[in-house]
Amino acid sequence: MKTLKTAVVSIALTALAATAWAQTKIKVGYTGSTDYVAAFVAKEEGFFQKRGLDVELQLMTNNALGPAALQSNSLQVATPTPPVLLQARDAGIDIVYVAGGSVITKQTTTVGLVARPGLDIKNAKDFEGKKVAIPGLGAILHITFQKWLMDRGADLKKVTMIEFAMPQIADAVKGGTVDAAVVTDPFLTRITTTGIGNLVSYYMSETFPPGTMGVGYATTSAWAAANPAALKAFREAIAEGAALATKDSALARAAIGKYIKVPPEILSTMQIATLDPIVTEKQVNDWSTILVQQGMLKAGEPASKIVAK
Repeated sequence: MKTLKTAVVSIALTALAATAWAQTKIKVGYTGSTDYVAAFVAKEEGFFQKRGLDVELQLMTNNALGPAALQSNSLQVATPTPPVLLQARDAGIDIVYVAGGSVITKQTTTVGLVARPGLDIKNAKDFEGKKVAIPGLGAILHITFQKWLMDRGADLKKVTMIEFAMPQIADAVKGGTVDAAVVTDPFLTRITTTGIGNLVSYYMSETFPPGTMGVGYATTSAWAAANPAALKAFREAIAEGAALATKDSALARAAIGKYIKVPPEILSTMQIATLDPIVTEKQVNDWSTILVQQGMLKAGEPASKIVAK
């Protein structure tokens, strides 16, 4: 009897080991934002694992690093904004979107413009002659801020934009190194609630139509072609994570707190990004048009090449 039990246990352990070994390993790079809460929830609730995926989430300082990490295969999935992905493709890196992260709505308050207290900065023209901290020149917040200024008649040549890492922006504003900043949550909420800076505008929601893509999940065309089953499973897990995160805000906030280390007092008040796991060709085309207009893209290419089937 003991021999039989031992054999059964051995078979069971072997089966478990084989199942674990057979899982497709995917390393996903993300930045400290609520835009990726669908992946956080999918990881915590086992949505990846039940589909045969062994997913590791890796925090990155800047999503602009994603394309190079995909090219070197140090990541299998990255989370670039549309400007980052489109400019990477323009430079010859063949990466494609496989799932959507977040979208902009009229209620989006996760991105904003802040100014040092005491400065009379209330509209786009007031930024002329000012120094503004930007977390990534050529990245989405730079491009969208420029569009906001241009749409409101401000002269871009009169606005000095200086690149800072997101965690350094609060100190730059507080110390007077810059007059204003473009910043996202959780840093936006920290700056405004502590009095370091005053909110000027939730400019994203003022500038872009609802449904504009904010971020997405991307991989190389080669990886997508070589792993169709894993790609399908990843999309399904992200969709399930997005649905649950949207339905259960308490669960979503708990996952956010774990993966981007937000203090409880900030986490309880910050807005959770609006999620949409589907990337459309129109979303990509709209961004391509904006980048061409600002001279940051040589020419647009068909979105059908940029959204994986």
